[in-house]
Amino acid sequence: MDAPKPLLLERSVGITELPVGSADKGSAVITPMSWEEASSSAMSTASFITPSMQLPSASQNQAYLVATVESDQGSPSQVEGDGWAEHGQTPASAYGQEFVATTRENRLVRKMDRLKLEAHEAALLDRAQLAIPSIEVASAANTGIFLRAGVRVGSGESNSIHKPAQWRVNNVLSIGYAFPISSNTSVSLEVGHLRRSGNGIERYKEVDFAPIIGVLANNYGQGATSGVVNDLENIHESLVATTMDYIQMPLQFNLDLNATSKTSIGFFADYLIRLKNETYMVYNSRDYISANFGMNDKNSIEGMKRLRFGMMAGYQHKLSDRLSADVRGMLPITSQYDGKSEYNIHGEEPSQLVDFQFALIYRI
Repeated sequence: MDAPKPLLLERSVGITELPVGSADKGSAVITPMSWEEASSSAMSTASFITPSMQLPSASQNQAYLVATVESDQGSPSQVEGDGWAEHGQTPASAYGQEFVATTRENRLVRKMDRLKLEAHEAALLDRAQLAIPSIEVASAANTGIFLRAGVRVGSGESNSIHKPAQWRVNNVLSIGYAFPISSNTSVSLEVGHLRRSGNGIERYKEVDFAPIIGVLANNYGQGATSGVVNDLENIHESLVATTMDYIQMPLQFNLDLNATSKTSIGFFADYLIRLKNETYMVYNSRDYISANFGMNDKNSIEGMKRLRFGMMAGYQHKLSDRLSADVRGMLPITSQYDGKSEYNIHGEEPSQLVDFQFALIYRI
């Protein structure tokens, strides 16, 4: 009854080797080997030996053996019984309750240490994981060069009783560039040609009749010319601008309402490059008679400002990837008349025009 139980040959011992002087158990290597090989290795090397077990299969259903137990100070206990494997026997004390309890306790401690190590490594991974910043990608429709072509529909502006303002349809053509400032906002700048017709901006100046009055006075005397002078003082030379061509430069801030539409608000500058005048001799400020005063009068910009400014608002609707419909309302906020010139105007400033633009935008 007291004879030791024979050692099964199928059982093997896992030897965990740790280099001398190393405190990092994570670098240990577990090597399965027989009891005899484990005993020889423990006696012939200066490595620390940590016991581990290779579980038998479920069919064998046998208890496994722990070769050595690591002490509390981290030094290995000496493996005794080199003759165990030779005689195929195991001391009975190896199967005592105290030995089994100690083995289980050490195994639980190793498992708890492994859990702590795994939790520590997970924390390191979490801490090392870089946060990916959110990147806002602007719509392609808010970036790049585009062409805009369409029509301008609106009235002209007039201060003349002879040529009132009229509604006309004119061409619009421009090229622009848009760039985003956020995911749903952008800025666009354009340069293009705009024609406005149907105007009646009249400028006038007095005609110098002094040479004619001098000739009449010499021939007929001062009394004979007094009535003629009064009549001549009521005659004016007038230039009435009817058609004007501009270089228009709109600057817009665009806001995307959804994937297919956007609204915009901004400013524009008009630079006058050419105009067409009708020239008149005006008697008593009522009777207009066509007359030519000089070669350049029909295209003279006398009494007109080259540059004027205004505000605008618009709406765009996307028709395809590259094509959009555009509607804009334009409102000039400065006058076209130049008060510093030698020409005068009748009454107040020219009336404000009504100006709408309907165009197609093609993105290159």
